[in-house]
Amino acid sequence: MIQSNTSLVHFVFELFNDSKFFLNEAKKFDESSKTSQKYLRASILSAWAGFEGWINKTCFDFAKTYNDLTEHEIAFLLEKRVELKDGNFKKTNSDKFESVENRLEFLLKRIGNYSIDKSTQHWNSFKNIKKIRDTIVHPKGTVNTDLKIKVTNETLQTLNYYLELAGKKLYGKKIKKF
Repeated sequence: MIQSNTSLVHFVFELFNDSKFFLNEAKKFDESSKTSQKYLRASILSAWAGFEGWINKTCFDFAKTYNDLTEHEIAFLLEKRVELKDGNFKKTNSDKFESVENRLEFLLKRIGNYSIDKSTQHWNSFKNIKKIRDTIVHPKGTVNTDLKIKVTNETLQTLNYYLELAGKKLYGKKIKKF
């Protein structure tokens, strides 16, 4: 499970710690200053990278250890394509990338027997964080990069909420809060 690879787990939580550090640094400056904006971007990207890293590691762990998964489900968790070969579906070595939210939903529903309520503020906040992250990582056209400390703080709280929820539903225990 996730605790089996201490160095990866440590790295993921270091990214969360980086995110808190960058947020605290941003608070030392006027929110609209270039310096504050740099720290806010770094905070959001570090938090997202930590969360995505945890999801990736968790998917890998369950793909390798959870005995009640189909070939398609294992391929989904490992982000691999499935093809029909000799009348059977087989996972290939070809990548098929999935969104973090799809992988989170699958883990919670299939393994944790929990459905995300998409009408909640937590889910709306998660989707907003994803949009902000996508705007930073994949800028197109005009980009509004005027980030706010409140939104960045909400980013950390929301990702922490889903990390704790997944820890409880998938592992039956509380995950270290960042």
